[in-house]
Amino acid sequence: MSAIRDFFRLAVAPHWEPLRAHLSLAGDTRRDVMSREGVRVLLDALGPDIRWNAPALEIHNVEAGELELNGTGLVLAPSIFLQSAGHVARFTGGRGRDVPVLFFPDRPAADELARLLSDTTAAGERRGRESDGLAALLGRTRAAALRVLREREGWKNAELAERLGVSAAAVSQHTTVLRAAGLIATHRNRSHVVHTVTHLGRLLLQVGALESWPTASAPRPTFA
Repeated sequence: MSAIRDFFRLAVAPHWEPLRAHLSLAGDTRRDVMSREGVRVLLDALGPDIRWNAPALEIHNVEAGELELNGTGLVLAPSIFLQSAGHVARFTGGRGRDVPVLFFPDRPAADELARLLSDTTAAGERRGRESDGLAALLGRTRAAALRVLREREGWKNAELAERLGVSAAAVSQHTTVLRAAGLIATHRNRSHVVHTVTHLGRLLLQVGALESWPTASAPRPTFA
């Protein structure tokens, strides 16, 4: 485990922001495919060795075996480092249930990867300018809220208030503005209000990365 942490610190962490932008855009692209074309087209576009053959998703060139989902669903996760056609792992989700995750390769082309990994100092300066611009556009707290909401799917009001260091009433005011602008979506989960970033919100957050790396993951008709 320490070797993995050391590898991340030395090889990944310095380039994490552009890599995360690549993976985030890859996920958004696949969401769009699923919305427009449906789940079958999405699953067929995960890679040449992954195919939907109803009622099963087949992954070739991996260890033989079967996994019954039994209604748990399947999380799709693009990976820059994966060498095989796909890999399924289980993670403990809500209520202690194991959630299967299918990692599939989404590696940038050689020239694109060079852009992603080059000159991280300049990339940091660009992100700083983007941060100032976003704060000027939305307000500092709302810009910070949008960035926090990008980190994972679904934030409750209380979680967001604690993370931002503001009151729950202030969070409600800020999320109302962001929702009216189409940058976040809100739904109720039992007694909690839950917020997520919309595709428009992610595009706004990624505008700096898109200008710097214009071909960042435009996968073959390929979405989680």
